[in-house]
Amino acid sequence: VWWNPCASCWVRQISTRCRGLNLLWSAATVWLITIAACAAPRLSYAKGCDMSVGPPTLRSPQGSKLDEHAVDGELTLQQCSACQTVQYPPRELCHHCLGDELNWSAVSRGGDLLAYSELQHSLEPFFQEQLPWRLASVKLDCGPVVLARLIVSCPPGIIRLEVSHAIQAGSSILQASPANRVNKA
Repeated sequence: VWWNPCASCWVRQISTRCRGLNLLWSAATVWLITIAACAAPRLSYAKGCDMSVGPPTLRSPQGSKLDEHAVDGELTLQQCSACQTVQYPPRELCHHCLGDELNWSAVSRGGDLLAYSELQHSLEPFFQEQLPWRLASVKLDCGPVVLARLIVSCPPGIIRLEVSHAIQAGSSILQASPANRVNKA
């Protein structure tokens, strides 16, 4: 039997039998992707994290500042002091002029719906409780494109949305609704 359940032996056996670098990379890549896909959801639960209380909390330092500056029902994003470009996602430098003075300010909430999709299944308990989770890609009037939770199903023909922050379990998420509705969690 040439197959051995040990992953390192399996990759070694594939590479010696086939003598093809492409097949070796393919086998190793499939193995790593499989391990990452199977192990990733279990790691957070093994550490004793209670994910059922709120959205996943792992964020970059700039992403966590989004939570600090979020005002429920408003849209607060970074704006460059030098060129006035609105930034999303939050960054350390302006993507337009590389200026490092980015201030948080309220911006226009209106935008155009580019695309949306419904998430029917999730491994995260927070999202499982709120399925289906509708995601919208919205081009804001102030410039950037954001991904936001679409809180209602969009009837055909609705392309104007309003985006705002919603505070859920101490974390800020962006949510969108048709322009004539009020955003409510």
